[in-house]
Amino acid sequence: KLTDLKEVLSCVRWLLGNNTEEAIVRMHRYNPNSLTKLIIIIPFLVNIQAFPRPPRRFNSRHKDNQKKTEPKRSEIINSKFPKLIIFDLDGCLWKPELYNLFLRGGENQSPFYQLGDGSKCQSQRGSVVTLFPDVRGILQDLSDRDDGLLLGISSRTQHKNWAEEILDILELPDGTSLNHVLTGPREIKDERKTLHFERFVCSTDISFKDMVFFDDNAGNCKQISRLGVTVGYCPKGLSNEIYERTLRKYPVKWGVVGLEI
Repeated sequence: KLTDLKEVLSCVRWLLGNNTEEAIVRMHRYNPNSLTKLIIIIPFLVNIQAFPRPPRRFNSRHKDNQKKTEPKRSEIINSKFPKLIIFDLDGCLWKPELYNLFLRGGENQSPFYQLGDGSKCQSQRGSVVTLFPDVRGILQDLSDRDDGLLLGISSRTQHKNWAEEILDILELPDGTSLNHVLTGPREIKDERKTLHFERFVCSTDISFKDMVFFDDNAGNCKQISRLGVTVGYCPKGLSNEIYERTLRKYPVKWGVVGLEI
């Protein structure tokens, strides 16, 4: 009867997900009366629905891996890390030393102008100041940390105005000026560096043992290391090699990394 046929189709649509054409083909293949169709087809379709395609599995591990960022070089070198890293300027971050600019062209060096990619600048007298090759990558690595690390300066140059102007011109690969990276305590004054570091302790409440210092002057390195600061000696400018060695050995209780006392 037509009523039985409607009942069959209704059941079939439900079991096959509203695939009416498939239901009609299956019923036509058997061709008994409508009630028998209901008896024959439904168990067959029930078996189909009993084994549905398994749901797609969500690979949470893959998603977690996508979220993970590459660890910073400083994090790989040493899980222990200082709270304050101090850099000398002349002969450590850049060359030449600023007093050499004075000897060559006198006081009339300013203003300075950026050259190329931001790793160099030139004075109005034509003198060029250049960051050492590894400095930009090192400072970029340190500035990307989010653990409250402070980056500061201890310089004995007599040309503070030049130094601050150059710091504002030279840039990291991401376009950030050194002035916006070295935002920790800053001493640019021609006096003993031990005085600089004593003021660092007072202004930051960070102890000497939680500091690291990089300088190209052996005498400065020896003096500061005796305070308990971990010191890296870089006579040819700050390099990846001395940077990684110093951080790997941190904290150093005595002596200077890269220099025998």
